[in-house]
Amino acid sequence: MQRARATVVVVILAVAVCLGLAGPAGAAGQTPGSYSNYTFPSGTAPLDEVTFGTTVQSDPGRANVFWSHQFGFINGVGGYIGMQRNRSGGGLFLFSLWDSTGGRAGDPGTYCQTFAEGGTGYTCRLAERFTAGHHYRFRIAPDTAAGWYRATITDATAGTSFVLGSLQIGTGAKVATGGMVDWVEYFDWNNNAATCADSPYSKALFDLPGGTAGGVTVTAALGATSVSGTCSGDAAVKGQSGGSVHEDGIGNSSSGSVVGVAGACVDIPGGTTDTQLNLWSCTGGNNQNWVRAADGTLRAQFRCMAVSGTTVRTAACDGSAAQQWRTDGAALVNPATGKCLDAYGGGSANGTPLGIYTCTGAANQRWTLPA
Repeated sequence: MQRARATVVVVILAVAVCLGLAGPAGAAGQTPGSYSNYTFPSGTAPLDEVTFGTTVQSDPGRANVFWSHQFGFINGVGGYIGMQRNRSGGGLFLFSLWDSTGGRAGDPGTYCQTFAEGGTGYTCRLAERFTAGHHYRFRIAPDTAAGWYRATITDATAGTSFVLGSLQIGTGAKVATGGMVDWVEYFDWNNNAATCADSPYSKALFDLPGGTAGGVTVTAALGATSVSGTCSGDAAVKGQSGGSVHEDGIGNSSSGSVVGVAGACVDIPGGTTDTQLNLWSCTGGNNQNWVRAADGTLRAQFRCMAVSGTTVRTAACDGSAAQQWRTDGAALVNPATGKCLDAYGGGSANGTPLGIYTCTGAANQRWTLPA
């Protein structure tokens, strides 16, 4: 794993543990990432509470992406709060702190547990998808019991909120004004096969963090911004009034299904690579999860849709003409052959093979791709 800022490495390692992913040892996946650092006015006292904000404006689809707010306390306890999309199509809200010594779940559906990676601590979570385009606020404030901080998440667009949980950090600790960072992580870095072209596009607005110190309201200013050393050309951060906008996977589409005749999906049979593609009922599975990359390829499971004779299958991405696709209306055309992606015989039943055929404009050659 490579990241541009050392300050986020420990946090990123814990993400893998929280999700049961392989650790970064030996992992060399190439994924984008972006960072916004914040500063408070000189002399600002430690905060009694802090609020962050995120709006995911362009959803990456079925993808492993984390929008995170990193912060710490004056006693050295530190961690993050944020929300994720997962390749499974699910999502997760997380509140995790190293060196926290206890966790209490919040509203129904939330849960807390220990974690251990680069240190130990507690994490509270809710397995739920956020709604793209909605503005979420993440508030960290003292709980009723001394030494505990509670995380409350508000969907300001929907007018709803829930308590994610509380973590024990020790009495007398307040939120430090230094070291606050918002970041976007594509955590397919744990897969050696991941490349920049496999990373779907996302766009998110991060608010400037703010809080109170001794009853005085304070707001941070945007400091330095940066992008990861990997896929640096595919990520950008732009400051604007009230926060910053992060774009990652620039040039690629979102990830999702390629849908054809009768609503059937382009499917990698059994998830087995290098086998002929077919149509199958849409399941939301990873073997039906495609990205239309900026380089003209269609990618799923870190491999490319490729012409092989008159058939179409997945193969290791190699930049060849057999792996190039362009749209012509609703058709998908391989420019090298001038032929269209075709469901054999006009079929739509599960298992109908896919290949290339002279373009006819018929329903079995019409496809809807991820945006």
